[in-house]
Amino acid sequence: MACVVAAPVAGAAAVQVVGANLSGRITDDGGGALPGVTITITNKANGSQQAVVTNAEGTYRVVALQPAPYQIKAELAGFGATTREIVLTIGANATLDFKLGVAALEESITVSAQTPLVEVARAAPSSTIVESQIQALPVLERNFLALAQLMPGAAPNYISKFSRVKFGGPADQRNGYTTIVDGGDLDDAIWGDPTVNISQDAVQEFKVFRNQFDAQYGAALAAVVTVATKSGTNTLHGSGYFFGRDDSFNARNAFARSKPAYGQQRFGGSTGGPVIRNRTHFFGAYEYTNVAKESIISLPASNPFAARENGTFPATSREHLIVSKWDHRWSDRSSVFVRYAYDDQRATRTATVTSDSANVNDTSKMHSVIGEQSWVLSNSTVNSLRAHYMWNEVATLPVTLGVPQEVRPSVTTGQNWTSPQFFPRTRIQVFETLYKTAGRHDLKFGTDYTYARHAYDAHFYESGYWQFATDAAFDRNVASTWPIAFIQQTTGLYEYNSHIIAAYAQDDWRVTDRLRLNLGLRYDLDTNLRMNDVYADVLSNPAYAGLERFVSADRGTDANNVQPRLGVTYDVLGTGRLVARAGWGLYITRNRHYFGLTAQDRLLGTAIRIEDPNQLRLYPDINAVLGGKSVSEYVAGGAARSVYLIPDDYELPESRNTTAGFGWQINGTTGLEVDYVHAYGYNQLGAYDLNLPASGRVSAANPRPVSRFTEVKSLENFTRSWYNAVESQFRTRFKGVDSLSVSYTLSSTTRDGVNHYQNYPGTMRTPHEKGY
Repeated sequence: MACVVAAPVAGAAAVQVVGANLSGRITDDGGGALPGVTITITNKANGSQQAVVTNAEGTYRVVALQPAPYQIKAELAGFGATTREIVLTIGANATLDFKLGVAALEESITVSAQTPLVEVARAAPSSTIVESQIQALPVLERNFLALAQLMPGAAPNYISKFSRVKFGGPADQRNGYTTIVDGGDLDDAIWGDPTVNISQDAVQEFKVFRNQFDAQYGAALAAVVTVATKSGTNTLHGSGYFFGRDDSFNARNAFARSKPAYGQQRFGGSTGGPVIRNRTHFFGAYEYTNVAKESIISLPASNPFAARENGTFPATSREHLIVSKWDHRWSDRSSVFVRYAYDDQRATRTATVTSDSANVNDTSKMHSVIGEQSWVLSNSTVNSLRAHYMWNEVATLPVTLGVPQEVRPSVTTGQNWTSPQFFPRTRIQVFETLYKTAGRHDLKFGTDYTYARHAYDAHFYESGYWQFATDAAFDRNVASTWPIAFIQQTTGLYEYNSHIIAAYAQDDWRVTDRLRLNLGLRYDLDTNLRMNDVYADVLSNPAYAGLERFVSADRGTDANNVQPRLGVTYDVLGTGRLVARAGWGLYITRNRHYFGLTAQDRLLGTAIRIEDPNQLRLYPDINAVLGGKSVSEYVAGGAARSVYLIPDDYELPESRNTTAGFGWQINGTTGLEVDYVHAYGYNQLGAYDLNLPASGRVSAANPRPVSRFTEVKSLENFTRSWYNAVESQFRTRFKGVDSLSVSYTLSSTTRDGVNHYQNYPGTMRTPHEKGY
């Protein structure tokens, strides 16, 4: 006879997929399982309450709890009631066991609140920044992601104007991690890093899963940053602040001749509370920042252009942030939340340049709305449906318009070749998650669907681009002073849409009271990864004859995206205080739609790269170089064009990550975690020029194989990386110190390839180039 017993699984009255899970086992003094124990879970912040009954094995489980302090009460007739308090943080998978004594000996016991420092049920290394740390730690830019730099395996990262943090492993950090706020990602399809911010006053806490994460999470190679915004509670509360720094209070640097301008005003506030106690709550926050400073160009005296270009130039930034949230319990078995976020940024002179004429201004605006409805379907099943809508436009505007850019070894002047550029995008996501508990198996099944629509108003090289190999002034009689290349391109408006589908299954299996297995499987599919319709149209156009040497029409898509995950934990002492853990997983990152947009810009637009000295000697007369023709007329007349391609075999970058370590809760307030991490990243990106001769430099005597094209740049999956590290974190608190956290990472990273998708390897004909 076979008997299957389903353990009770309850969804909190404020169920959130980004929330925490709580499970445990109830036994008597002799260690025997106690079925039928009523477990009452009360959110001490908003008063929501629910009850669940232990199964035949004495186990219980509650899923997707809102991060908050909780009171857990265990009751069974004939036994003394026991009450314990626990603080659950975002993404926690906490274990709370009870031992009940008979009523004659023990009427009632209450154990004060605790925050578990070690997770028994999950093998993934992780770190959490809680509300008190967000409020207390100084963050000059008020970007909460800067706090992630304090975690093991993390470091400051300013590779782009929007980046703040990086995590060890990936060659290109811009798609190395994903940032999820209330269950919806804010990853940027252009820059990779999030270009938008959330008011720091609205962030309750956030957690980073490092190098291992459940099958629920995708779109990252090294880390998942998951964020919970604040919700209202039963107590009306709020905050307000102002920070001002006036230029008149600034001192001149002792080594400077003048005092650069700098002023800042920052103010905001938040409020939250009950609409209906224990049932409906609200929260809202607003933040405004205005900074006036100067961009300083200080070329050394040895630079021949220093006297002309050096100086100070006004630079400003301004930002408005709004967050509002509404939580409601329809009943003890059904709940909903809706959150709205708004970000409006504008900043001037944001690039690092050698001439102010080449600088740019940036703008970014976002609207994000996310809602989640959850139902307790049965004693062992909870369902959650979540939808996210986001509209975002990022734009870059040049300081100088209409002046061709000139690039010399010591200075770059003129209209920035990448701008103006505008990237409006719309993103609609739907997430369906089903939680099911069966015996010792805590199951989670989910499907995700994303519709992503991206537009690109492109102006690359619109005013022309001269490239020089010398700083010497142009002299038509001296060939060494001539440009070595001229580039120009037509403007265009392009669109790239994707349907992205994902499915996953996760089984957290309690094999024994001490041994747990985390088993996961995920699959992702981007149906328009290689833009087959674009290339089918282009290859049928006679103007692109010869392109079939490099790409084909029947390209398919990258469908080999099965990602198994495995984790194991062992409770060494049987008390939950010392846990050995290990994990392995295959992770595939997301596509950055900018690749497809810029490929269309270079392919469907008309781009030329002229390297013929007989034409370049006519500098600076672009009209003369083109023979009195427009760029389109020049190419239509038979001139060669340059293109950028998404190849037939383009795949999403992947990483195989292995971790092994331990978590030790030394006492109630002190914990130590140490993990060894090995990550092997492959199919990462770089570029090849597919139209080079077999050997030697390109010249009239050694031409490119397909004469209709000059440079044929192709996005390629040749970069690999290896990351080996020991990551550790020590946490404690003591009298006078609310929280002390020390992280230390000893690591090495090896890369065979490049760190940017547009970069060529040092020499394409022998492309193996390892660096550390």
